[in-house]
Amino acid sequence: PICINTLNKGTIPYNNSLTAITQVKADCDAKGLPYVVPCISWNQGQHDGAMAEGVYYALLVQLQLDYEADIQAITGQTGRIPMIITQMSNWTAPVYNRAFSWIPHEQYRVSIDFPDRFSVSGPQYWLPSNTDGIHLPGESYARDGIALAGAVGEHINGRKWKPTARS
Repeated sequence: PICINTLNKGTIPYNNSLTAITQVKADCDAKGLPYVVPCISWNQGQHDGAMAEGVYYALLVQLQLDYEADIQAITGQTGRIPMIITQMSNWTAPVYNRAFSWIPHEQYRVSIDFPDRFSVSGPQYWLPSNTDGIHLPGESYARDGIALAGAVGEHINGRKWKPTARS
């Protein structure tokens, strides 16, 4: 299972993401192109569903701070590098054997408590799942990606994304 603890600073996946950023920055520099990382996309949480209240929240806050500092050191950019979260669902999948999880609440709450550091692209509860009750089929991931693209676009254009609001 992919838990937030296996993605924290110092883990192989975290280090791999920084390696990719470092390489793209070097490629852009070599070509004379500007490079910034506008945000961090985060789609994770189902396997952490049994965490006690506040644990995931604290880990998410620290992860954003770590990514921001490390990305700024690589790119030289300043300012916030927010994390745009896809709000997880499916914590009730039979394999988990639970009826409640703090994770989706904490993913939303962190965006309220730190609006300059977090944004929720949208919930996943409305999207059809695969038969495992956890993962989404391609069409659902495509719809989820459209919401993420909207959130990223709004951030890049200096506006706050409101995932369930209508204009």
